[in-house]
Amino acid sequence: TSSTSDRRDFLRKLLVGTAAGFAMPSVALAERPGVIEAPSDPADEHYWEMIKRQFAIPSNLVMMNAANLCPPPYAVAEVVNQTLADLGKDVSFQFRDRFDVIRATSLQKLAGYLGVTAEEVCITRNTSEGNNIIVNGFDFKAGDEVLLWTENHPSNHQAWEHRAKRLGFTVKKITLPSSAGSKEEIIQLFDKAMTPKTRLVAFSHISNHNAIVIPAKEICSIARRKNVLSHVDGAQSFGFMDLDLKDMGCDSYSGSMHKWLMGPFENGVLYVRKETLARLWPQIISAGWEEGN
Repeated sequence: TSSTSDRRDFLRKLLVGTAAGFAMPSVALAERPGVIEAPSDPADEHYWEMIKRQFAIPSNLVMMNAANLCPPPYAVAEVVNQTLADLGKDVSFQFRDRFDVIRATSLQKLAGYLGVTAEEVCITRNTSEGNNIIVNGFDFKAGDEVLLWTENHPSNHQAWEHRAKRLGFTVKKITLPSSAGSKEEIIQLFDKAMTPKTRLVAFSHISNHNAIVIPAKEICSIARRKNVLSHVDGAQSFGFMDLDLKDMGCDSYSGSMHKWLMGPFENGVLYVRKETLARLWPQIISAGWEEGN
């Protein structure tokens, strides 16, 4: 049933978020004080009461803005807190060697969740850091164009403008009508805006202002056909939508684990397609991928 599917989808995302916290412990509901046993019928209101009790939010409050900063459930917070406590007791190289294995496991799970390979994924601090790696990763020059959606997050908008001032390329902006009539209309606007000078198109997958969902797959396909790089800011889609980045066809994608995925604070993910990764500056490659992501 759809309710059963929703329940499984929630728990799947909860576990992926926990992986971002360095491990994949089981969600031990019985260990939480006051937690009720999950009902067999996911349509039962007690099920959602059980879900709420997995978080430290006071019982008289309801968290409604996961698009900004979503609190992690106990299962995630405890992994992070215990890891920091253990590190405080032993900061030796020998103890820290274990993180190489844990990091590799986390990368494999994140990659599987996104439908890509672990070699194409890097753990960052948040979406903005991933965006800025892309902004600073290519040698665009005078005469080149970067196409931006006006609804982009500042780190995927203002950062490009500052970079353009330094290198001399042009930032071109595309504005969608307040009420686009159809998905095809959005696709056509992006298609027409790409010129022979366009080197990269960057857009938020979902606007954090008005929740418009950009048809990323179609736009990335057009960009690929025109030899234009595509970067997708997935701050609002990572953990919220089912994603297959290979199917989407983007060259890069950034996301935050502390939003819809309910992962630990100050953790993000950056995907760069293998063929595109070779075009990034060597300094970025060595700092992010070759030294353990």
